[in-house]
Amino acid sequence: MIVVKIDDLARQDNLFLEGAEPDWRYNKRRLRLEEDDYTLLPNESDASLEFPHLIDPLPLIKKSYIEKEKDGLEYFQDQRAALVVQYQLGNYTESDLYDIEDEYDKVFKRLRRGDWKSAQNKLSNVTIGGAVTQAYHDSIVAYIDAYVLANY
Repeated sequence: MIVVKIDDLARQDNLFLEGAEPDWRYNKRRLRLEEDDYTLLPNESDASLEFPHLIDPLPLIKKSYIEKEKDGLEYFQDQRAALVVQYQLGNYTESDLYDIEDEYDKVFKRLRRGDWKSAQNKLSNVTIGGAVTQAYHDSIVAYIDAYVLANY
């Protein structure tokens, strides 16, 4: 429930005039969130319908996933570029790149969608061996784990 509390405050223009009575018609509104079973006081009203964006979690969740999707796509592109550099240096063959791509396909697909926790879960399905080294895998695990810890 979004509660609007109206406090009666004296108008600023009458406060300092000598002999003038304060004008109590000036109201200050304050918003706050309360539990649904909160009992309203006489100077309070429920304004939940007036401010749906404050209680609807969907826009916030959507915004969160847009950011996570952007971050996942950027990380995927960084990893892809780093592998291409390693290929150009002669550290990987074209076949090695395809093997790595196949092993991490489900992980990177989820990252590009912004589903970092799902990607973290899929890391357990990656088979270490051949072009997929333990060191490469550990670096991806560490990065994803740090991201999940910081953003979830």
